[in-house]
Amino acid sequence: GLGEALKRADSLGITAMQVHASAPQAWNRQPFKCGCEDVFLELREKSNVGAVFFHGIYLINLATPDPEKQHLAKLSLIHSLDLMHRIRGDGV
Repeated sequence: GLGEALKRADSLGITAMQVHASAPQAWNRQPFKCGCEDVFLELREKSNVGAVFFHGIYLINLATPDPEKQHLAKLSLIHSLDLMHRIRGDGV
């Protein structure tokens, strides 16, 4: 999870990190559960990691002519952006 990623970054002396918020090979159809950010936010108060980014899933292609895939791409991006906002991160 996000908390574990932050712990590992701190243990390695990393000051900026980029992680996948969800499996990169699958559509992120549902919002992230409320509260999933709590541990991360607690740990970040003591962390030396300054910048946190999410890597978008590999399937996102907003230029696809397929309306269903475009819809799923938008949902996946929106859910990642929402969680990024909740963890007070820096971008997707």
